[in-house]
Amino acid sequence: MKKYNSLIVVLLIIVEALSLFFFHKKGILDQQSNSLLFFFSGLLIGLTGIYKFYGVKPESGLRVVRKKSILFVGLISLIFISITGFWANKIIEGLPINIQFSDIIPAIQIMVKRLFSGEYPYSPLTELGYTAPAGYMPLHWLPFSVADVFNFDYRFVPLVVFWIASLVVSIRAIRAGPLYFTISIALLTGAFFLIKSFEDGIISMTVELLIASYYMLFISGLNQRNKILEGAGIALCVLSRYSLLLWLPIWLFTYLLTRQIKKLAIVSATIFFFVLVIYIIPFLSKDWTLFSTTASSYAHLSWEWQHLNDQKQPIHLYNGVGFAHLFYEKYGGADYMSGFHLARKAFFIANACCILLLATWYWRIRKNLDQRIFLLYSFKIYLTVFFSFIMVPYVYLLATSVFVSITIWSEQSRYRYSQKKSHLPAALNDN
Repeated sequence: MKKYNSLIVVLLIIVEALSLFFFHKKGILDQQSNSLLFFFSGLLIGLTGIYKFYGVKPESGLRVVRKKSILFVGLISLIFISITGFWANKIIEGLPINIQFSDIIPAIQIMVKRLFSGEYPYSPLTELGYTAPAGYMPLHWLPFSVADVFNFDYRFVPLVVFWIASLVVSIRAIRAGPLYFTISIALLTGAFFLIKSFEDGIISMTVELLIASYYMLFISGLNQRNKILEGAGIALCVLSRYSLLLWLPIWLFTYLLTRQIKKLAIVSATIFFFVLVIYIIPFLSKDWTLFSTTASSYAHLSWEWQHLNDQKQPIHLYNGVGFAHLFYEKYGGADYMSGFHLARKAFFIANACCILLLATWYWRIRKNLDQRIFLLYSFKIYLTVFFSFIMVPYVYLLATSVFVSITIWSEQSRYRYSQKKSHLPAALNDN
């Protein structure tokens, strides 16, 4: 069965993407069925990958890239950029930035303009009616400074970074063979098509393609010998969203358990350097309560439980994914705050249990599974649990999960495995 593993994972990625963007949206599956499908397809991607490499020694599957392959990569990359760029431009032209639809980009515009005018970007966004500090980490809004300087639409920034991340992921796969490169590009194009067709607000009203791109680069960095690149990838995610933080104990535990102290020190120093230069010195040092204040805002989204659809249900709890709707149904709209608080407890319990189970599992199988393989797939398992139990499962947030799946599949294609069982080294020796 292991020889069909790559195909199985591709099929699971397609199911995951369809459950997020299509099945519930088109009325094919109800809320509960679709939520379970999204959850289990994500878990199975992680478990299937671990099964493939358990008890066998991963070996380099990299090939020499021929001139014909380089031309092929260039042509397909140009087609990919042209198609996705055409789709995105059509969406952006059709819907100007409007605070009535979403305040995400308007908030970023305010923070960027404050930066250039010498003001503190994290002051409360009173222009939008908020009394708390702006809740975005630096890499969530700083890249848009480029759009402000060169006077182009902010929404093209995520698109350009997405192209960069997609090409990094796909071109790394070419070393496994043209087929893997083609499938990677096809999956990325397919995911973008689903977004364009059914959730175009991700492109027109949010900056989530930027965050997804960071996570794609993080996965690629995690699969590198260069520990500075690994640290930079982690820093990209830490400095953009809080989602990664709960998984970092797993990452730390694997390094300590395999006694890779020197490598751990290099990665940690890299992370600290980026956090210090991009966040602590310019922003956090001016308000040491900033991190706790903005982080806590993500735990207080109960107002979304009153944002109702035509069926008088919370719109973002009944969009086909996540389990938050179960807690709302338990208490009903009259006592929705009790449901919200219970959902918040369940979120932290589910993630804590996930981390403990993954740590215990790695401790038991560490001699039969390469550390890097475990980190790739454990992150997928964790992210699935994180997004499925989140208190408000915005579809645009969960889009990152699909791009993470594609990147993990692409990265694992760089390995073959020997059927010979052996005690494995702490990390792979290629890439």
